[in-house]
Amino acid sequence: ARPPSRDSRLFKSTWGFVKNSGAAMVRMYAMYQPLKTFFYIGLVLTLIGAVPVVRFVYLFFTEGGAGHVQSLVLGGAFLVIGFITFMFALLADLINFNRQLIETTLEKVRRLELPDRDDGQP
Repeated sequence: ARPPSRDSRLFKSTWGFVKNSGAAMVRMYAMYQPLKTFFYIGLVLTLIGAVPVVRFVYLFFTEGGAGHVQSLVLGGAFLVIGFITFMFALLADLINFNRQLIETTLEKVRRLELPDRDDGQP
C-alpha cells in the first residue's frame, strides 16, 4: 500500500468516527426499541437515586439523621428524574407503536390507490 498523501476528509480522527458511529447506533436502538432503552436509563437513574436515600434512612435511624438532608435531596432528585424517564419510556413506546400503525396503513392505502403496472415501472 502506498503512504497517505493527505488527511481523510471523512473523519478528522478515529475518535470522531467512533463517536459518530456510537451516536448513530444509540439513535437507531432508541428509535426501534424505545421502551427497553429508556427503561434501562430510568433504572440506572433510579438506582443512583436510591443509594443516597437508603444512606439517609440508615443514618436517620442510627444517628438521628442530623446534617444528612443533602443525601435525601440528591436521592430524591435522581428518583424523580428516573421516574420521569420511565414515563418517557412509556410515551416513546406508544409513539413507536403509533408509527408502526401509520406505516402499515400508508402501505395498504398505497396498494389500493396505485394501479398495477405491467410495464415494469414502479
